[in-house]
Amino acid sequence: MYTSVSGIALRTIAHNDRSSILSLWTAEAGRISVSIPADKGRKAARIRALTMPLSPVCAEVDIRPDRSIFSIRELRPAFVTAGISADPAKAMTAMMLADFLEVSLRELQPDPLMTAHIMDSVAAFDAMGRAAALNFHILFLMRLSRFLGIEPDWCQPGTLFDLREGSFRLSAPAHGQYLDETATTALRQLARMNIRNLGRFRLSRQQRREILMQILAYYSIHHRPVLQLPSLEIMRGW
Repeated sequence: MYTSVSGIALRTIAHNDRSSILSLWTAEAGRISVSIPADKGRKAARIRALTMPLSPVCAEVDIRPDRSIFSIRELRPAFVTAGISADPAKAMTAMMLADFLEVSLRELQPDPLMTAHIMDSVAAFDAMGRAAALNFHILFLMRLSRFLGIEPDWCQPGTLFDLREGSFRLSAPAHGQYLDETATTALRQLARMNIRNLGRFRLSRQQRREILMQILAYYSIHHRPVLQLPSLEIMRGW
């Protein structure tokens, strides 16, 4: 039975000469895999264009409990993201974040509120200027932790952040997985990020890289291992 779903395209992998497997995160069914054509025809080219990483889509999917890969009857954009597809730097960030979601959202129950948040974030990312776009992945990852139940308590006192415990403290833990006072102060400042002020955070390439790795380390401890994402290398140059 075909079901209408809406969500975000994540990752496409080759299956055989005629088809590929597309991962989608959807509000209605969570993370699903669907079969899409992989030939050189016009239909296949259209679908590939619609399912670039982090693309918002609506689809008609034949969801059956006895299958792991579903058939798809219709696929269309939920809204157009020309600003991402036309900007190589934004497209690279979209690829990394889609890779992250592909791993992080496995086996989770459908969450319409989280899905709406992701889609709203993608729409904002599509429209934002370069200064803000440079920092978007930091804001996105920090905000998503709230929906996954691993967001730190920002009101908790402390000058050091314990990565393992996910809490702020006044003295260094024995295990060594913590941020020092300088990094903890910076983390609290980053927690004030929002869509409106994102472009005001002037971070160097090295600072963005270090922040990204710290956030991914935190997710790896508290949720899923994400430090070996296939697309992580593409962020080194941005």
